[in-house]
Amino acid sequence: MRKNLVLLFAILLVISGCSSINAETNTITVSDLTNREQALLSMNTDNAFMFDYDVDKEFKEVSVWVEKYEDGKFAHDPISSFITPVEKDGTILFTLQRPIPGFDQSVLNLGVISKDGSGSVQNSDEQPEKFEEMASTASTFSGELNPLNEENVIATICFSKNDAGLSTITSSYYEDPEANVEELAQYDLVYVLKVQFKK
Repeated sequence: MRKNLVLLFAILLVISGCSSINAETNTITVSDLTNREQALLSMNTDNAFMFDYDVDKEFKEVSVWVEKYEDGKFAHDPISSFITPVEKDGTILFTLQRPIPGFDQSVLNLGVISKDGSGSVQNSDEQPEKFEEMASTASTFSGELNPLNEENVIATICFSKNDAGLSTITSSYYEDPEANVEELAQYDLVYVLKVQFKK
């Protein structure tokens, strides 16, 4: 598994070098990947998200973490988290690999990639019964984020035993997660990716 993570980050270092960074300051944008880059990511993971950031030099570090909700309830402390010094621009990565048959744990990877290097963390998470049969949907934020020194939800992966009419999380949740947390109750399991830059 560790070899897969190293391979994934080697691929992503190449990809991030080709991705265009938003010229504006204090922004996060969904990375604009080519079909080839998306295919390379999909070879090693079931769900992959990449975001480009560009921040003022006053920001010293970035915190990235994944929260888990079961039947709309916050499961426990973040199941994966990562804090690293931040450069002016770079890429944030989140991937999830669903369990292979016979195992009951998914693998989550978080990473931050910049021109001067990268850092990452890998965690596993135990899954509910019959998880392999659940339908899933994933989405990222669209529109405006809160100021980057505040918590921002930038991606979600939702799983449900009932795939009839399974829809993605609405933009309202991304804009105000606390006020719209009831949305998560329509799924059996939700992973929420959050980010916060600190000065």
